[in-house]
Amino acid sequence: MSVYPETIIPATTSGIISEERSASGGMTIAATDSLGTDEGIKVQITADGSTWYDLYLNGMLQEITPEHSVISIHGPIKFRCVKSATVEAIGVVIWRTEVQ
Repeated sequence: MSVYPETIIPATTSGIISEERSASGGMTIAATDSLGTDEGIKVQITADGSTWYDLYLNGMLQEITPEHSVISIHGPIKFRCVKSATVEAIGVVIWRTEVQ
């Protein structure tokens, strides 16, 4: 098994949307630094590549916040991250876990 990080949003204070990614196995999504109050990073999913939906689990929005620092997802799934504007330069990193 290998685990390796990949930056999908570089550290910036701007709000930004990552490119579409595919998860075929386990994946963890995290911010590169601590988020401030009212800052967040949403995970959105798509079935057709054009219509995007916020990811919910048991009725709860799955968003990286100051209180919720990582999100784990399992594929196959297509996703992207939507980062709000932040006070500090924050990026988004994913760790893929795949069996070799």
